[in-house]
Amino acid sequence: MKRKIISLLFVLLLMGCNVTVTTTTLTEITTSSADTNVNRKSLNRPTQPMTYLGTSISVVELLKSKDFASLSQYVHPTKGVRFSPFSHINLDKDLVFNSDDVALLFDNNKVYTWGEYSGSGAPIELTFVDYYNDFIYDLDFSNPNLIGNNIILGKGNMNNNIKEAYPNSQFVEFHFPGIDPEAQGMDWRSLRIVLEKLNNTWYVVGVVHDEWTI
Repeated sequence: MKRKIISLLFVLLLMGCNVTVTTTTLTEITTSSADTNVNRKSLNRPTQPMTYLGTSISVVELLKSKDFASLSQYVHPTKGVRFSPFSHINLDKDLVFNSDDVALLFDNNKVYTWGEYSGSGAPIELTFVDYYNDFIYDLDFSNPNLIGNNIILGKGNMNNNIKEAYPNSQFVEFHFPGIDPEAQGMDWRSLRIVLEKLNNTWYVVGVVHDEWTI
């Protein structure tokens, strides 16, 4: 499948290595994952092993296209996937869906409680479609300004516990440092895809949205 080449800054952090910033493309990353001819509308995920970077980009592409039937194939088969509206992950309250649930999420009109709004503390009571628009794909994360590989780019005053919540995982952050110049960076957004490996295959276990909070 041909992909649009999207230039971006790629922030690379590997254990034991220094942080480096290089220019790369989403196509280059996914090509290295042996996934150059995947039909994204297929319900079957690639049979060849993918890196977690390639898997995370595939997940974001499927989120963008709202192809939750295909996305369900990337959900961890025993742990499911947890959706967190902010950087502090509540392991007891953040909602977890299995792969069968994910396949039908966009057609699900049930109102769920996803957590609490920052500042007011009011419950986030939304259908999945509304949650998707507000707390998953509120920007085009397939075309971010920065990608962080196991590094937190968006930082605010909320405790970010992603490494404690998912100690055996890798995460990739798709980040916009700001949208409106007049906001002076206080309107930054991030989407973090958290993955764990099972039987030599990377699966998504967490989708974490983040933004500047009060």
